[in-house]
Amino acid sequence: MLSTLLRASKKAITPALALAGAMLLSPISVQADELLRAENLQKLATEHPNEVIVLMVSADGCSFCITVKNDFLGPLQKSDGAPPIRILDLSSNKPVIDFNGESRSSTEVANALKGKFTPTILFVDGKGNHLSKKIVGVNTPEFYGYYIDEAIKESRQALN
Repeated sequence: MLSTLLRASKKAITPALALAGAMLLSPISVQADELLRAENLQKLATEHPNEVIVLMVSADGCSFCITVKNDFLGPLQKSDGAPPIRILDLSSNKPVIDFNGESRSSTEVANALKGKFTPTILFVDGKGNHLSKKIVGVNTPEFYGYYIDEAIKESRQALN
């Protein structure tokens, strides 16, 4: 009787442990709409002097953009010491104040910063100068977070 009870308990506990383990091992996901749209880059640069600014070139209908926002930039934004992150939405008609204080479209700002494809992540200073190599596309999701971390580290070293 005791062995039957133990087998029944084991059968009930095993799926629960598997679910708990899967939840712990799955990446933290943040909804893409929690990331802020680039509105005034000049003001952002003033508020974050001597800090790398991470800009993501994105567009509606770009499934890889959603993945990058939810699985990488969203969690990064919530981490301690994260740089400011903004989205340049090529699908938006809302104007963006660029680093020079000029009102332009997101597409114009992205093109000026050499971010013509989606998704592209740019690492710039408060004047819009590139501090690290941009990340274009999502070729290796397993290493994508590492690439972002290394680019931020390289960008911070370039600022100092």
